[in-house]
Amino acid sequence: MKKDDYVVQGNPWSLRDTPWGQEAEHASRELGRHINTCRDAVIVHYLSAGDTRPLAALLTLGEAPGPKLLKYLASMLQPADGTEEEVPFDPAASVV
Repeated sequence: MKKDDYVVQGNPWSLRDTPWGQEAEHASRELGRHINTCRDAVIVHYLSAGDTRPLAALLTLGEAPGPKLLKYLASMLQPADGTEEEVPFDPAASVV
C-alpha cells in the first residue's frame, strides 16, 4: 500500500480501520504476543519503509511506544557511531 493510498480518519490506531492497526492485531492474535509489542514492531516496519504515519498516529493519541522502541527512536534522532550495536531493534525478534 502506498502512503498516499490511505488517509487517517477516526481513531488513528484503530485495530479495524487502519492497515497498521490490522497488522498489529493480526500479529498479536497469530503469535500470541501482547498487542503493544506487535504495535511497536509494526511501527518499525513502517518507519523502515519511510512511512511515519503509525508512529505519528500513536503520538497523536498521547501515547508512547515501549522502552525499546523509544531508545531506538532516540538513537535515530541523535545517531552516533556504533548506535546500531548499542540499541539494536529487530522488529521480527520482538514479535517472534
